[in-house]
Amino acid sequence: MKQTFEPYSDNSDSSETAGHLFAEEPHRCPTKYKESTMNDLIPTSIEQKIAQAVEKLRHLKEEKEALEKQVIALERALHEKDAEIERMAQEKNTVKSQIETLLNELDSLSAGA
Repeated sequence: MKQTFEPYSDNSDSSETAGHLFAEEPHRCPTKYKESTMNDLIPTSIEQKIAQAVEKLRHLKEEKEALEKQVIALERALHEKDAEIERMAQEKNTVKSQIETLLNELDSLSAGA
């Protein structure tokens, strides 16, 4: 007896199993007749595995985008802090110069007295 197979077209919901392909031979379907005691977290069909992979990829992409935004914000804050450090270093040098000038004037006053 020659068997013919229809080409598979997925017009179904992704959560549906491939059991319809084994309608005449239910014992050959690895997904449709699983024990109900199996953990729901274990994928029972290729469609579920694909859906889980797509969901994981979506989650990772969202996480990557959030982390990229966080990196940009941290780089901006770092740049601002670097600019603030540079400004404070210049201010320190200015104050140091003013103090040295005052000390020199004080020395010249005390030498003249």
